[in-house]
Amino acid sequence: MKPADIFRICWSCNGEAMALLTLLALTSKDAWLQIMYKGVDAVEVDMEPIKHYSETKLIYFISFLFVVSFYIINMFVVENLLLFLLFFIFAILGVELFGKLECSQEQSCSGLSNHENFKDFGLAPLTLFRVATGSNWNDIMKDTLRQDDSSVTEENKLTTMISPIYFITFVLITQLVLVDIIIAVLLKNPEMINDYDVDAEMGEEIELQRQVDLHDRNNFEQ
Repeated sequence: MKPADIFRICWSCNGEAMALLTLLALTSKDAWLQIMYKGVDAVEVDMEPIKHYSETKLIYFISFLFVVSFYIINMFVVENLLLFLLFFIFAILGVELFGKLECSQEQSCSGLSNHENFKDFGLAPLTLFRVATGSNWNDIMKDTLRQDDSSVTEENKLTTMISPIYFITFVLITQLVLVDIIIAVLLKNPEMINDYDVDAEMGEEIELQRQVDLHDRNNFEQ
């Protein structure tokens, strides 16, 4: 089932389960634009959709995305700051170590390109983001290990020695932080459930005590 079709199915069956499934797809940012457009075009049950039928529904979808994104960001403030600091430090090191690497027809690159390189601080974090996601990062490291540059110096030779340490360290640290985030989510959910149960029990006790006090007061007045 395509995420873009979830809203149409949800609208036709009008079920809470499918509505939650639609919101889950929105939360994961998986084809959320298509789902939003389907919602805007939807009219009634068993009726053909009309393009831009209710544009006010855009407020609902956009507000939901903002609230969910804000909640997720607040859950992992420390982890986000750690990742930002990690990317900042490694981006500076990447520009210093690999900023002079050239990719051309004579010196082809398998991982680096005009849009993914360490020539300036603007592109370095984007390149590191690709490395962190595991997208072809070994080819990027391979480009930094080559010895076929026309301007090979002692500094370049030293760079080829540092390159494996640089990339392997970065990948291990980022994966460790991501694993910590996943563990934090798994540990936080039972804690939230326990807090909810405690609040529910306290509410029941307060309500029971209120009824007892009300009963005693009525007996006293009689």
